[in-house]
Amino acid sequence: MSPLLTPTMPPSDPGHPVPFQAGEYPPTLLFRVYGPSSDALISRNEELRILHILSTQYGLGPRIYGTFENGRVEQFFPSRALKAEELRDPDVSRAIGRRMRELHSVDLKALGYEEGKAAEPVVWRCLREWVALAEAVLAPLREHGGRWEVYVEAFGLHRLATEIEKYRKFIGEADRVVFARTSFGRGSRDELMT
Repeated sequence: MSPLLTPTMPPSDPGHPVPFQAGEYPPTLLFRVYGPSSDALISRNEELRILHILSTQYGLGPRIYGTFENGRVEQFFPSRALKAEELRDPDVSRAIGRRMRELHSVDLKALGYEEGKAAEPVVWRCLREWVALAEAVLAPLREHGGRWEVYVEAFGLHRLATEIEKYRKFIGEADRVVFARTSFGRGSRDELMT
């Protein structure tokens, strides 16, 4: 096992914790554990490859220190979610905009997308693959009839593919594709607490 995955901590007495100043944090790692079947919607190998490139080449996102079968160990950024009034502050909005510009300016070819900005957004492929997997799971339930058939109908997966296609047509074919991530954290929507 890698020493990065087995950090040692000095013995401590909970009754006498190590003194830290206000706003000071001990070195901390984030253990991110993936839920069951999360690979059905997100390619974890692809995610790790992209996170590594973003971190090492662009200085965006956390450093990845190690991986294990259903998760990873990464750099932790002490932070908190910004409040609505903080988001309205022009300085804060500009700072978020600068970070998002950096993220959206990432060269897609550097991430392995040979078509660059002309590529189909990955979200469409992920959604197609997930719907197909979900249909494969739910179809046998429908055949059992009774409450299972009612459940499958109520879940409405058969309508989801249609809804996705309607939404895709609604937003139109993008002139260009940019790299985007919904939960980027550091410097986007959170205030670092360092």
